[in-house]
Amino acid sequence: MRARPHHCTFERWAARRTRRPRVKRIALDGMLTASPTLRWSFAPTTLTVTCVGASSESRRDPARALSAVADFLESRYGTTIAREPESHVIRFRGSLRTGRSWLGAVTQASVRARREGDVLLVQVSASVWSLLWIPVTGLLAAAFVQNPLVLWVIPPLVLANYATAHLGIRRLVLTALEPY
Repeated sequence: MRARPHHCTFERWAARRTRRPRVKRIALDGMLTASPTLRWSFAPTTLTVTCVGASSESRRDPARALSAVADFLESRYGTTIAREPESHVIRFRGSLRTGRSWLGAVTQASVRARREGDVLLVQVSASVWSLLWIPVTGLLAAAFVQNPLVLWVIPPLVLANYATAHLGIRRLVLTALEPY
């Protein structure tokens, strides 16, 4: 039996892969713009998730970017916003009124915006220490039910809530960095 020739080797695939543009492009109103750059960090001592977004395509000033985030949070989730006068910072916290949204995993958060040259930087920091209640509740449920299989539910619940908070924080950064 003859071996079939391989038309696409790894070397050919890698060569084609490197020729593709490294900047993801999206179409907005007929013009192509570069997508914003996002950097994530997690501080395990304070259980704080931080996302910093940078975009040179955004024409907003920091005050308008923060007002866009505040309008998004107030209209979508009914969140109470605390604006600090004379600074480009807003603070908000999750509450019972937010329902089963990503704000349920966030204890308190802040959004900062500043412009460095032609780049708009937006930083969203959110404390997710309320996710510690899931393991505590799971341990109490395991002791009450007296079945250790309940403990298998805890890691997926924590990861799902963390991922939901992660996506919500990402949405806030992208809302602030919209071009208009």
